[in-house]
Amino acid sequence: MSLYFIRFENLTINGKHISNDMPDKPGWYKTADMANIYVNDHVEGLTFSK
Repeated sequence: MSLYFIRFENLTINGKHISNDMPDKPGWYKTADMANIYVNDHVEGLTFSK
């Protein structure tokens, strides 16, 4: 079973907005890592937007 096209909008964790274009996110980090969300190979099309 897989999950496709999951979108988080206006996600805020501990007062920090999580999005794909966060200015303080290192380039080698996945956005899900910044949100402490585990994402494996069964997830496709995951996006975080403002």
